[in-house]
Amino acid sequence: MATKRFSLNTVPHVVEIGDDIRLELLPEINGTEFLDRFEELQEAYKKVEGGAEEVDVAQLRATMDAIHAFLRSLMLPESAAQFAEMSFPNHVMMGIFEFAMELYGGGSEGARPSTSSRGSVSRSPRTGTRSRAN
Repeated sequence: MATKRFSLNTVPHVVEIGDDIRLELLPEINGTEFLDRFEELQEAYKKVEGGAEEVDVAQLRATMDAIHAFLRSLMLPESAAQFAEMSFPNHVMMGIFEFAMELYGGGSEGARPSTSSRGSVSRSPRTGTRSRAN
């Protein structure tokens, strides 16, 4: 008989911003619950159409508000309340969003590094090419 063991996260995931801000995200979220929340965010994205010259700034604001609400819905109550009162640069908001998608969006733990790897090996030269001497 085969056995497959699964573990459930019981400790909140943590986002740290600077030295003073610590936000806790839910340890686990059921797939359909995540999808319901994500669907609301997608509805906001669908309203933003066109190129950079055609985009309605009000639609972009509504989309950023939807991202903020989506992230808040994934946080523990105390962190959600703190997050609701704060405003962050777009790159921070998108970083938190990407982190949440990695956590709850179906990716497997350890499948992707949390930061870029500076220790990666450089690409090998194509076969049949000669390197140039300097």
